[in-house]
Amino acid sequence: MATSGSDDVKLASNELCDPCFSNCKEILAVLYCLDCDEKFCEVCGTCHTKSKLSKDHKLSKVAEAPSGNVVKLLKKLTTCPNHQSEEVVYICIDEDQLCCNQCANTSHRACRQLETIEQYMTTAIYNETITHQMPNVPKAANALQVRLRKQHQLQQSLVKTNVAKKILSEGTLLEQLTEMDQQLAEILTQDANERSMVADSASRVTADLQAVQAKLESAFNSLKTAVMSQCEMQTRTLLQNIDMRQTTTTNLRDQISTDRDNIDSIKQHGNDKHLFLLRRQITKEIQDIESRIRQLNQGKAASKIEVVEQTPVDNIVRTITGALRVQPSGGGAYFNSRGEYYEQEYKYNS
Repeated sequence: MATSGSDDVKLASNELCDPCFSNCKEILAVLYCLDCDEKFCEVCGTCHTKSKLSKDHKLSKVAEAPSGNVVKLLKKLTTCPNHQSEEVVYICIDEDQLCCNQCANTSHRACRQLETIEQYMTTAIYNETITHQMPNVPKAANALQVRLRKQHQLQQSLVKTNVAKKILSEGTLLEQLTEMDQQLAEILTQDANERSMVADSASRVTADLQAVQAKLESAFNSLKTAVMSQCEMQTRTLLQNIDMRQTTTTNLRDQISTDRDNIDSIKQHGNDKHLFLLRRQITKEIQDIESRIRQLNQGKAASKIEVVEQTPVDNIVRTITGALRVQPSGGGAYFNSRGEYYEQEYKYNS
């Protein structure tokens, strides 16, 4: 009788109830616990939901369980950055940092504004509701409306105080990610056009050299060698610069795509806390992406290399050696009089 290989056994074990498998029983798993990252059969799943320690855990069918990457993301969002064994519980408003219980009792003990994540989320929702509702309250003299107006003014003051640390809404996040993705797509299109022009630089330089060849025949060979050497070096450098831009642009688009996927996954498998923490994380990432997009837009590469006639051709005949040079135009990369390459003080981070 044929026997299963080790790979088949391993695959089968991944489909079995974890508690039963640890007791040497092979029972097919039908439920998955997101909090424990374990699979259960019907019996073990029922016991799990009745236990005091796990009755509030989130169970789903095995077929609907999130992928391993989503599970890692969910755990990463709730894990304290300073204490890996602790979950984040608070937000320090003074320093805009996530804190666990240990952080709150040590490094953030002296902070004045320390709220639980749930409180912070509730306050944010209330601020949005109050901001939309209060302008509709008529200016009446009764005590209730006066109190509401004062409360609204206080809330508005708090909103202004924390406006720099506001967490973007899901809709705003997706809108900004889409807009930045479109900008990056346009940059890729521009770079593709510029690549064609830069790659064609040698033929244009050759044509320019041939235009003056009639008067420079005696010195043309040495001139051609020098100028073409510069052209090839500059072309290679400019193409490398475009490659760096495209790598950066592609990586940023990949990051945006990952953020979108994470939002969808957290909405499907996480809770409001997970979604809030992810929104907070992506909000900070957006500032970096926007900055790097500005750098890409400002650091447009030269689109072509051309011969510059620095001296009338009749004079070039007398001073042929080193009389001509090539240089890029229309971008942020430059070459000095010796043909040495340098660029503006911006960097493309991949």
